[in-house]
Amino acid sequence: MNSNKTYSKKEISKILNRASEIQIKREIHRDRDGLSKEELLELADEAGIDADVMLEAIYTMDDPNFKNTFSWWAGTSKVQIVKTVEGEVNDENWDDLIKQMRKVTGGIGADSKSGKSYEWEQQTKDIGYRHISLTPKEGKTSIQYVLNWPGIKFITNFFGFLIPFMITAISFDGSDTSMFIAALTSTIAGVTGVFGVRIFQKLYFEKQKKQLSNIIDAISSRLHISSFAKTSSSIEIEDQDLYQTEEHPSSSQSKERNA
Repeated sequence: MNSNKTYSKKEISKILNRASEIQIKREIHRDRDGLSKEELLELADEAGIDADVMLEAIYTMDDPNFKNTFSWWAGTSKVQIVKTVEGEVNDENWDDLIKQMRKVTGGIGADSKSGKSYEWEQQTKDIGYRHISLTPKEGKTSIQYVLNWPGIKFITNFFGFLIPFMITAISFDGSDTSMFIAALTSTIAGVTGVFGVRIFQKLYFEKQKKQLSNIIDAISSRLHISSFAKTSSSIEIEDQDLYQTEEHPSSSQSKERNA
């Protein structure tokens, strides 16, 4: 940085205002043990950090399992996302958004409203649940999406272990192999079967991620259309007011001429 640089009066005014804002925030934060999510997002915006990135970091901190990558060891059965899209969800377009979500997921769900957030929850046929929360703010909508299928994970793991275990155990029936060796070998076969099931679970995981992407795209598209329609309506009303304003003087002048 050039220490000999000089600043204009306009630049000095901006610098002092900015410094004042920073000082006030520091004094407010100094007396507290932490910051709220909104304050963290505000700081991120000032630092040039994308809101989606900050939200994902926040939710990763709150939930260590907040990851959209498949774990071959644990067998991930959950996908989730936090994303901000253009356009605001409201009472007028909420029903349309629900129809779009039903269309993509192929099922119905229960909708509700919590504060400013619009919620939609669905119990899935795969013994799990899906929850979507849409929160409007300043012309945009923050989407929080969670899909969990613990039931199907349990079932596939159970049969993935049981079937190889039983087949191996039956194969040792009537042989001279000791019970210990037979039990150990059957257990190893069962564990191997579980890891074999991971291939199916990985494919299912990727399928759900794709559906998640389709839902986000559908919501974003409908919000954009709704926002565009609202803007167009507002412009049309303004144009009508403009025409009416321009017509009044003409009418007055016409009356004066007739007089």
